[in-house]
Amino acid sequence: MEVEREAAILRQMRCRLRLRGGSGGELARNATFSAVELARLCDALASHQGHLAAAGQRTLLDAEFLRAFLLGLRALRIESVGSSRHRLRRSYLHFDLAHSPRVRQLELRGVDLDLVTGLEYLRSSLRTLHLSSCGRVCLRRLLVSCLGDNCREVSPWERLIGLCVSHGCIRGLEPDVTVLLPNLRRLDLSFNGLESLEGLDSLRGLTHLILGYNRLRRLPLLCPASLDSLRYLHLQHNELEVIDGLEKFSSLVELDLGWNLLIHHSVLAPISLMPHLSALNLAGNPLSARADHRIRTLSWVHQRVDPAKFILDGLPVSSKETPEMGMSRMVARPPQHVSVAVEQVEDELGTSSIVSEQTSASEGRRRRCRRIREVLIEDPKHPNDEKDRMEATSFKKKSHLKGK
Repeated sequence: MEVEREAAILRQMRCRLRLRGGSGGELARNATFSAVELARLCDALASHQGHLAAAGQRTLLDAEFLRAFLLGLRALRIESVGSSRHRLRRSYLHFDLAHSPRVRQLELRGVDLDLVTGLEYLRSSLRTLHLSSCGRVCLRRLLVSCLGDNCREVSPWERLIGLCVSHGCIRGLEPDVTVLLPNLRRLDLSFNGLESLEGLDSLRGLTHLILGYNRLRRLPLLCPASLDSLRYLHLQHNELEVIDGLEKFSSLVELDLGWNLLIHHSVLAPISLMPHLSALNLAGNPLSARADHRIRTLSWVHQRVDPAKFILDGLPVSSKETPEMGMSRMVARPPQHVSVAVEQVEDELGTSSIVSEQTSASEGRRRRCRRIREVLIEDPKHPNDEKDRMEATSFKKKSHLKGK
């Protein structure tokens, strides 16, 4: 009876793959299985050769075809259907990834990770790993122990460049584990309810960081190498009230800050130091309800940003809004040597200095000078300084009248 059941499973799976074009072509490189379906297939293929031979030559051919199909897969998606997780636990079935050691893209959705084995065999080939709604995930168990394999040898995932752990799967990062991802480029930790995030400072070379739908109140800390390489930063649906420190992300191309708690447009000062920014989303923030929201926001955009290519809240910049771009900016800490025009005026009371700076920008065919709004903070002056200045002005006027 058991032999007939396994033969029926292999025959049905082969017929299904043939209907999808699994005997060759592009579809043979990608496959989507339900968790129960793949678990039963792996269980049937794990049967002894003589056990399958008892079902006949056709069953052996079906088994060889399915082994070859799984061996040639490059992208594998496994998802739970209905109550499949409980059905798998009751049947004690596992799905063994060792049948597909060449998989480069692995996606698990709603799968009980306790039933996954063979992940160790994908260490040298896997490039992207996507886990969604798989229960709580410990990165140490995922990257070191390889889930059900219980590996003891600690070795890096050299080829893994994309990692997504979303929808309530993770509560934080372990810094000593993230060092096992030396070539990671894309990290997605969205939909996890994270209130803080540590451990990102050991990741070098990140280009995509997706942290939306969490409870973050401050920006994560990145290593200097990632600050220079990061291009896409998504922080939508968090609890950010300020974005202090964002000025360090000077290489950003796309920034999503939608649905946070940003109230005043002055908090957008850090984006004035991002010359490569082409898309900014602030929708859903309290400041977006202002009638002059777009004008105020565009005033903080860097002067080098091309208005024709810039997208704000999903809409391009209009011709009326273009002159307002770059009218405000954040003044960074000045360097040691700054060249400015200094004009000294000497009189009987002493010497005063007047520092002036002029910034010009070209717009279309016309070239004009702009006065850039800046905020300068100076030390409070002595109360007698103002009185001396007024007396000096009165003395100059009297001398001028006597001369006439």
